[in-house]
Amino acid sequence: DGIPADSVTRVVHVVDRTAPVIELIGEAAIEHIQGQPFTDPGVTVEDNFDQGLAAGSTAELPRKNLWMHLDASRIPAAQPGDVLARWPDISGNANHLSGVRGDPTLVGAALNGKPAVRFDGDDFLAATSDVQRHYSIFTVSQLEGTDNERLISSRTSNWLLGYQNGRQDVFHPEGWATGTGSPASIAPHLYGATSTGGNSVRFYADSEDLPLTPTRNGRILKLQLGGYREGDESARGDVAEVLLYDKHVSTPAERLSIEAYLATKYRLLGYPEHTAPDLSRTGEHTILYVARDSAGNYGFATRKVTVKPDPALPVIVLEGDSPMTHEAGTPFE
Repeated sequence: DGIPADSVTRVVHVVDRTAPVIELIGEAAIEHIQGQPFTDPGVTVEDNFDQGLAAGSTAELPRKNLWMHLDASRIPAAQPGDVLARWPDISGNANHLSGVRGDPTLVGAALNGKPAVRFDGDDFLAATSDVQRHYSIFTVSQLEGTDNERLISSRTSNWLLGYQNGRQDVFHPEGWATGTGSPASIAPHLYGATSTGGNSVRFYADSEDLPLTPTRNGRILKLQLGGYREGDESARGDVAEVLLYDKHVSTPAERLSIEAYLATKYRLLGYPEHTAPDLSRTGEHTILYVARDSAGNYGFATRKVTVKPDPALPVIVLEGDSPMTHEAGTPFE
């Protein structure tokens, strides 16, 4: 009848759901001599879309320019329920959080069953030394759900990471680098940020490289947990771990390795169950390798490492029995 049919349209979303493929270089099971430097044979990464993807691993936590390392599970002599007089730095640089106000408290099973330091809206822990514009920082934390403010901030600079004013996934290094983020939740988060000190910052929310204004390269100065300045925008929440690198921007491989260390430890981001290897101890260990493509797909691979005692070390062999009885007051032979 010559009447044209109504037109219809179809929207096609092209998505990438294929994870990167990690191939081990060398054997899947290797041996290592205790006390010797470990050399990882490495891996290659192939992806159906992205080229030149980096791979991280849990073989060793990157330590170049590690300025501060706070770990709630490694606070000497502290027991769950204790109020902290300071949060010791375990990097070896003595950059402790010793500026204390209120009663920040160690909680034994806070963040996915792991210890954390709890801030209840009027608690603050601050560093006493400054970090300038050139740094990398990685944190594991969660809000309590009421005072959703600056859980990770600064005492002396208008700098914040992760949370502010009821929002999450935000970054303000003395100026807004991100947009307004999303409404705050009580889910745990792995936040990271890097700054070159020369108008180039990046912000990673649960490993996702979020769009931002890269020229907001403000200073951290005195890192503070719990709120801003002397008592502004205080938050309720838990902080489990902080790694802060001064004068160093983590490479993609280093960032993935740090994220893998934290994500496997705190069961975040869908990482497989994994215990970080301690290659200084004899026994069988597993290294986890990870790669992430631009669509957020993760690829994983593992390698077994058997650490054996150094055969060159002297061995002492006892003559006679190991346990023995000696009569008091008589010569010992």
